[in-house]
This record gives sequence, structure tokens and C-alpha cells, in this order.
Amino acid sequence: MQIERLMSESSSSLGPAMPSREDPFRYAVVPMGLCVLFLLVINAYFSDHVGGSDELGLFNPTYMDVQYGKATYPIYGFYDSMPVHPPMHYKAIAMFMRAGLPLYYAQATPTVFWLLLCVWIIVRSRFPSPIKIGLLFGLCLTYAFFCKTGMELFGMRPEGELAAAWLAGLLLLETGRQDDWNRWKLFLGAVVLTYAASLHYYGTVAVFGAAVYAASAWWELGWPRATRAMVVIAAGCVLYGLAELVLWVIPQRADILFMIRSTGEHEGILAAIRDHLAQYHYWAAQGIGPGWLRLPFLLGLPVVLISTPVLMAMRSTRVLALAALPIQIFLLLFAWHKHAYYLIHEVGLYGAAVTAGLLTLISALERRPPGFVWKQVVGLALAGGLVYSLWDATRYRGGLRLTLEPRINEAEIARAASREILGRNAKVASRLTTWYASGAADLYDFTQTLLRPATLTSGEAREYLSRFDAVAEAGHMSNSTQNADHKALLSWYLSGDLRLRGFYFAGADSSLSYLLFQTHVTAPVRGFGLESSGLQSFTEDSNGTFELLTVTGPYEALTNILPCAVFRNVMLLPQTESGANEVLLTAILARSASSSCQEISPHCRLIGRIDLAAEMRSAKDLVAEERKLDRPIRFHQAGIPRPDDILGGAKDIVRVH
Repeated sequence: MQIERLMSESSSSLGPAMPSREDPFRYAVVPMGLCVLFLLVINAYFSDHVGGSDELGLFNPTYMDVQYGKATYPIYGFYDSMPVHPPMHYKAIAMFMRAGLPLYYAQATPTVFWLLLCVWIIVRSRFPSPIKIGLLFGLCLTYAFFCKTGMELFGMRPEGELAAAWLAGLLLLETGRQDDWNRWKLFLGAVVLTYAASLHYYGTVAVFGAAVYAASAWWELGWPRATRAMVVIAAGCVLYGLAELVLWVIPQRADILFMIRSTGEHEGILAAIRDHLAQYHYWAAQGIGPGWLRLPFLLGLPVVLISTPVLMAMRSTRVLALAALPIQIFLLLFAWHKHAYYLIHEVGLYGAAVTAGLLTLISALERRPPGFVWKQVVGLALAGGLVYSLWDATRYRGGLRLTLEPRINEAEIARAASREILGRNAKVASRLTTWYASGAADLYDFTQTLLRPATLTSGEAREYLSRFDAVAEAGHMSNSTQNADHKALLSWYLSGDLRLRGFYFAGADSSLSYLLFQTHVTAPVRGFGLESSGLQSFTEDSNGTFELLTVTGPYEALTNILPCAVFRNVMLLPQTESGANEVLLTAILARSASSSCQEISPHCRLIGRIDLAAEMRSAKDLVAEERKLDRPIRFHQAGIPRPDDILGGAKDIVRVH
């Protein structure tokens, strides 16, 4: 039968034969590769980078590597190490920043590099055309799908690069197998796969994919002939693995063990599967992705149970499917600290398997003239379905803004805005998400003093807060506290100990919105708001055409204000004594807004109204000026400025070796 003949094309150790002239998809591979490249590149370099609080916090180790030569994580309490994730992803971004790339482009480039390599290998490989198209589709679907979920795969988190490098390593190993066990390809594939495994703790098991190829060499060639291939694969893994062990694992082993233990104990395989399927159900409920992709999510069926049998049924992807299993099985059954980002591998392989399987079946139809024409019609219809699936899964329709102007990471805009408000030598108390955006020259972590179990009197807290030029707060964990009085930073604002000094309303990434407070405000309130039309600068002015409204209360009681706001920022407050959940809303309204928009619910409390005048500013010029004048942030361990030293004392500044 034709299906059996097609499936057996790659049964030899040389891999699949080149596609025949009767292959109806042979001319689609290169256009598909170009289309995938286009979609990936515009997503990486022409779309807004989002990702929330992780994007803001995880920029810290890259920043430290660029400015001080060592990837550490002081805002997370690690002043001499980076154990939260393995540091290679952050060091790669730092390398591109030192080469002159701005943050926006530097953070995407490591992932783009591996994706370009994947596309090149797939198009140039000996896979049959249906397999090539399936792999290309799965590659693009992965990044398109996860962008739709709001997760940033071209940013500071390492999963995007991990998935791309992981696939590149497997493809290099597979093409080495196809090319009569080419030793250079096997060696490079082992190195790249080990590099991918070193990008995150959960990725470590990916290196077992190299063992699958070593076993395949023994199976196909026999022990004597397979020895060289196995040694080369082992050498690639050991070479990079030893470097990682010596340079990172051994020196930072204590902090690494602390981080691993802090994720909690494994609750068992059933709990791991339950968490996996819970993520599936969430995606299905949100309507993310095309219907055929959502079906297993709706059914609660792990997609690895679909993709693996399909890829195993085709000889040309059999070893690849086995080598891809370790990381998928580990995440499904044994990962007790499971993030949605971790499922990136299985979504891409599922898309690849379904597409490659359907195209292989179409290619296997009887090759009679009517059948060939019919296959062309079916092929075109399927191609249209593939394109629509990609388009539907992406955020391009809403998040893409093609422009010849260089893109700027919004965190840089937020930092430039704060330094415009506070000046360039500000001592700022902050925490995770506002460490960079707050504009600090000297940074202190207020959580150590204000939010820990020890309780400060009102006078002590006010005296502590008065030592800073500003105290910055954002929405992330704004209600979190461990002190006995159950006070968060915003509590001191509501009690009058802190007053509003400035604000920033974010554009694409709402996590960047922040408020700046001082104990004594002598200058007019200033702030900025970023929108698609540009950057608006606001200054307190009784004749202004805008109003800054600050209100607390239940979120549901603010529904009349929210739709009218030009800009808005909602932050959670600690629960009240009665157990009620309230928020702090800061919104800018046009003075011409209807009276119903400005009406305050009886369930809410008005904190203040400030009249504002507005003017348009150039975000590009503001950032360019700050890049010239900015200097490395000094991170202070103590969290308390000393009265006799505005720098907090040399031993309190981050130690850099």
C-alpha cells in the first residue's frame, strides 16, 4: 500500500529519501519556511513585549551582568548569586546588550537565533515534505499560541529560548542520524541539547534525548560501528555539562538547593497530572487557539499521548519522538512546581504531529490523475486551514504595530519617566516589579523593614519613610504583608503618612504602572501615561483639563468610573477587619467627562482629586536622554539609609566579585 511505502522511506540509517517529483507538497516547504520566519520575526521584533511581573523582576540578573559583570539577583535577596533560574539565558541577553542592542531587541535575540536555526535545519533536512511542513507549523504554532495566552516567549523568562534550543538540538541529532551518523552534527546537537537543558531546572531531563540517539546508533549500527557516534554524543553533553557544573552549580550549590527546596515537596503523580489538566481546562475555557487544538484541552487528554503515537507511526520521526519524550513525561508526571510556560514543548509537538500526519495521509493517496487533482484541492484547503490556525492563535491582529521607528522596551520608558519626576540621584524604596522603573539611583527594599513581622509604631514608620526621595509601589503583591498590624505600603498612603508625588500609567504591560510617594511633597504632582498615540505628560495645574481621581472600595463599586478613565491603575489593598477585599483605584478622567463617571459610590471612599494639565512628549527622546545620563543602580542590602551616609554604607551596597 502507498501508506506503507511512504512510511518505510526512512527505514535505512541514512534517513528518509528526498521527496519525489510526485510529492504534491514539495513546492510548499520553502514558502512555508519563509512564512514561519516572517511570523516569528514580527512577533519577536515588532510586537509589544508583555509578560507581567516576571518580565520586570527577571531583568535584574541581566542588568547586573551588564553593569557589574556578574548575573546576581539582589532584588530577590541574592546579592552574590542567581539561583532562581540557571543564569545562561540572562547572560546571553546581557551579551547582546553589551554588543549594543537595546533591551527590547536583546531579550528576543537568543530565542530568535535558535528559531532561525530550527527553520534552516528543517527546510534543508531529508525529512519528507509533509514532515517538514508539520514541524514548521508546530514551531510557529507554539509561539503564536502562547502569545495569545499573554505569556511572553521573547522576553526575560527562559522557556522561549529553552524550547527553541531544545528543538534545534534534537533536529541536529536527527539530521546527523540521517546523514550516516555525521559526527559533527551529532556533537553539535549534543552540545545544543545540553545547553537547552541548562536553561531551567525542569529542562535538565531534556539531556536524556541525547541518550536516545546514542541508543539508536547502537540499534541501527551495532556495537562496533556505533562506538564513535556514541562517544561523540557523550563528548558534546559532557563538554557543556562540565562547564555549567564548574562555573555555576558548584559555586552556588547552597543557594541552588535552597531554591529547589523552597518550591515545596512533590505531592505525587496524580497531583502533577491534575495540575497539568487544570491548565488545559483554563486554556479551553478562555477559548485560546483554534478548535482542533482546544479539543484535547476540553477532554483533559494530555497531548503527548496524541503526538507521540502519531510521530512514532512515521519512521522518519520515530527516533525524534522518543528523544522528545523525557522532558514531556517529566513535566506531566513529576513536575510539582508547574508553570504554564513549561507546557510549550508539548503544544508545538502536538501541532507538528497532527499536521504532519494529515499531510502524510494525503500524500499516500493513489497517484492517479483524478486523485492527484483531488489532492491538490485538499492540499490547498489544508494549507488555508494551517494559515488560519496560525492567524487565529496569534495576537498579531491586536498587538502588532509595524513601524520603521526602533522599538523601546516599556520598562525603559517607565524608568525615564520616574527620573524626570524625581531627578537623577533619587534614593528610592521599592521592591520586585518597580526596582528599575522607579528611577532609583540608590535602591532599598522596604519589605525588610515595613512588611516583616516586626511592627513599627506610626512614628517609626513615618521616620523611616521620610529617609527616601520616594517610595514606589505597583500592583504586584500590593496587598501582601506579614506585619502584625496587617499593613501594606498603601496603608501608610491611606492614613496620610505618605502623599502622592508622581505616577506612571503603563501601555502594553500593566504591571509597569506605579505610584510614587513621599512623606513631604513640596513640588506639584507629576506623572506620565503611555498610549498608542504617544506619551502624555501630566502636571498638577488648577486650570488643567484632566483630573486625577483616587478612590478606595470594592472593585464592583467602581464600574461607573473604569470605562470613562483615560488611564487607570487598580491595586489590591490588605483585607479589611471584616474580611472584605478592597482596591485602590487611581484614574485620570477628562474634565469634560459626564457627571455619572465622576460619581463616587457610597461604598467607596474618595482619597483625593487633583487637576492636571497635559502635553504630549516623545518617549524616544525621553529614553535617549536618560540613556546618556543614567548610571548603574546601587543596591543596598540593609534597606535602611544611614543618617551619616546617603549611600547607605559601602558594606550595604551589592557586592560584586
